[in-house]
Amino acid sequence: MVGFCFSTVWVKVNEKTADEIILTPISLTYYNGSVGEHLLSNISVAESSMIHILILAGIVSLLALVSIVSFKKRVSQMKFGFVNTLLLIIIIALLNYQIVEGDKLVPHPLYGDYKLGFFLPIFALLFNIAANYYIKKDEDLVRSADRIR
Repeated sequence: MVGFCFSTVWVKVNEKTADEIILTPISLTYYNGSVGEHLLSNISVAESSMIHILILAGIVSLLALVSIVSFKKRVSQMKFGFVNTLLLIIIIALLNYQIVEGDKLVPHPLYGDYKLGFFLPIFALLFNIAANYYIKKDEDLVRSADRIR
């Protein structure tokens, strides 16, 4: 998730009108330029902040680090993993919402290109679910060993 904070999530370009939208975890930037004799002129830039996505990604990173460090407390690890899963789902939902909103800015029949930053939270979610599964499996094994004694 730290790599997600510095990556590009989504880009959409309309070559005819020289419009471009770039979504990063920090901002949604819209470049509006009109093409005149193969040179860009009248370039205008509109930028909106996505700092809430960046803050959520930082919280997810910190929760993952705390969860890794608290390996002796499996129950609290599972709680951190559950909260982390919810935050990752919120990040993915916010990214999809921002992509839909950004897609409305450039009227072009083609969809934008999803970059690496779009897939990093999905990978983090899958790894988090796998970690929660194996932490629970380990906790069940320890509890079954306690019953045998």
